[in-house]
Amino acid sequence: MVQNILNEINLAKNTFGVKCKKFTGSLTVEIIKDALSSTISSNKIEISPRDVFIRGVPLEIDFLIAKKEAIAQNNLLYEPSDVLLVFEIKNLGSFGEETINSI
Repeated sequence: MVQNILNEINLAKNTFGVKCKKFTGSLTVEIIKDALSSTISSNKIEISPRDVFIRGVPLEIDFLIAKKEAIAQNNLLYEPSDVLLVFEIKNLGSFGEETINSI
């Protein structure tokens, strides 16, 4: 499955025509979201939209999985107690231990 995701990312990235980190990052998040959605859709687990926030956390989150009964304010802001998993996707890896600790 992982190799299929990587192949899909590379194919889509190459068809864009120019090198663009923003596109590659967004593309990677969407492809991983889609793969995760198709894997867990039978369990009725909801995946948030892309680029959401958690109250009290000053960072944009690529996407998350919240409790079934969670209702995001403006479809954007989640309560910390409603968040089950957070996904912060880096196409080319980590930006170092300091960044990992702050996230």
